[in-house]
Amino acid sequence: MNIKIATSVASLLLAQNLILANETTKLDNVQVVTTASGYAQDIVDAPASINVITAKDLEGKSYRDVSDALQDIPGITVEGGGGGRPESTQIYIRGMSEKYTLFMVDGKPQGSSQAYYNGFGNSNEIGWMPPLSSIERIEVIKGPMSSLYGSSAVGGVINIITKKVNNEWTGSLSLDTVLQENQDAGDSRQYRYYLSGPIIKDKLGLSVYGSMFKRDEDNFKDGFRKKEKYDNSAKLNWKVNDSNSLELIYGKAKQKNLGTIDKSGATHLDNERDNISLTHEVDWLNNNTTTYYTREDVKIDNGMNHSEYIRDTFNTKTVMPILDNNTVTFGLDYKKEETKHAKNRFHGKANANLERWQGAAFLEDEWFVTNDWSITTGFRYDENEHYGGEFIPRLYNVYKINEQFTLKGGVSKGYVAPELKQADPSIAEHSMGNTPRQRLDIGNYDLKPESSINYELALLYNHESGFDAGITAYHTRFKDKIEKQRICESTQGGKTGIDECEYNGQMWQGINEYTNVSSADLQGLETSIGYKNDIFKVNLNHTYSDSEQKSGKNKGKALNNLPKHMVNLGVDYTINKYINSWAKVKYKGKTVEDGDKQISAYTLVDLGINYKSSKYSSFYAGVYNLFDKQIDKSEYGKTLDGRRYNIGMKLDF
Repeated sequence: MNIKIATSVASLLLAQNLILANETTKLDNVQVVTTASGYAQDIVDAPASINVITAKDLEGKSYRDVSDALQDIPGITVEGGGGGRPESTQIYIRGMSEKYTLFMVDGKPQGSSQAYYNGFGNSNEIGWMPPLSSIERIEVIKGPMSSLYGSSAVGGVINIITKKVNNEWTGSLSLDTVLQENQDAGDSRQYRYYLSGPIIKDKLGLSVYGSMFKRDEDNFKDGFRKKEKYDNSAKLNWKVNDSNSLELIYGKAKQKNLGTIDKSGATHLDNERDNISLTHEVDWLNNNTTTYYTREDVKIDNGMNHSEYIRDTFNTKTVMPILDNNTVTFGLDYKKEETKHAKNRFHGKANANLERWQGAAFLEDEWFVTNDWSITTGFRYDENEHYGGEFIPRLYNVYKINEQFTLKGGVSKGYVAPELKQADPSIAEHSMGNTPRQRLDIGNYDLKPESSINYELALLYNHESGFDAGITAYHTRFKDKIEKQRICESTQGGKTGIDECEYNGQMWQGINEYTNVSSADLQGLETSIGYKNDIFKVNLNHTYSDSEQKSGKNKGKALNNLPKHMVNLGVDYTINKYINSWAKVKYKGKTVEDGDKQISAYTLVDLGINYKSSKYSSFYAGVYNLFDKQIDKSEYGKTLDGRRYNIGMKLDF
């Protein structure tokens, strides 16, 4: 079941549906995005490599969460499954892990993995994303965006745009379940709700939305843990006058993971997140200024250790058109981070509560040299309490060759500061859990920020008949990657039973220190072709990736979890005004883990159907992993579900 199967199924689906959909319709191809430049513009003009997932896409495919939807985008790799730590899903953009991706909701940064116990924060940001029922669209930028958004946007940006408050009361409620064909695998249940409308018409509006998700534990080794997640948010919009508006958002979420030792692993992890934001937007003359304050507070408890991460962010941004051919974006950004930990979490000599601040000024100009050619130049200066100043430039060109073809390309810098615990030499954390005779990870005050330089060139094709295609080549040089380096090891790796490494008066099996040790080159080619009309939509994309670690202990080897080839095929066919069907094929090529371990390729096929029974109700069903491909930890380094069935319903009112 390798790439031959993917190609065969792709050809079959394409042939069948192109015959059924030979009648084309002229479409409005204008799609507005905001993330690439900080203001609304046509996606074709956006100075970045960008993909958009619309609300219609989210509803039509029966996606369960944001990570589900991201799997269809070229250049995006979604890793996860049973047999790992809780919160094990990871999002990779062009081979760079979630640590190097900036997650945002409505343009406001999210991030709290620093609270987590030595790696247990993987996928934390994606786990806190809003429920799909509240999302208007998802914008994904591949490549560094640090000149506009600062630290962490090294690999790219994922911006979740939520729905605006409606001027009439509307809402939706959806319920669904996934039933496993394998009776030893855990079933899951989920509900999502969304309600929005005016309190005072044209003046004050309210939106409330949330979700509940539960999954049973798998009854076999290296399976999925039992999981529960609750997420609720409220958004209040006040139109003060024709020029000024205020928005207040408060959200609270909880996640629980529980496993047993002979099945998914004896791990207990409770997470709780509170977030609040206040935004003011003002239109003045021909300009727009948006200012916001956000506070994110995440608490975790694994039964033995308690940690908390608090981040306060202040940002103000002004978009100012100058003359007829320039749009300037400028602003200020300030962030304060703080971690609080139980005294037994660390074994160092210092207070386990850490904090630092970071401030920035940024400026970006989009200059239309002609009606068909724009140049975007961006500059950002970041001042970090621990690492001093960093200058971050970006240059990007967009040229419309004609009505169908657009050429894009540019160079940009990205960087990310070390985590608080990584940079403090008095912090020593368990490296391998809480059992006796384990290793310690020690911070390093001399760490430098990780950074990257990205080059990309893209040719896009869009035709009014509904055909589109694109090819993007990129090269990224990543340097100063932070890794753990062994500075002490007991004889024969501790197999003698004698601990020989001393730290703070205690003996340990081994000691690691965070160090800037590696650099890497990443390059690839992303291609896509698609067609759509009123009844039919098809998209086929292929990603070729190549990477080499240039230094460090894995010099000469590829990056972990980065397949050379990935293929995605998606087909949607509207049978009539009541019934819509869809199918997806995903091929993931061979990958490498831990420097040498080869992970086999595999192909997964999903299909489903949606039935709109009335104006206010619809039903949907799907079969995931149609051919029951067995993905287990022994061969693939993780466990994925086999064939399973999704059924659900949605009520609109």
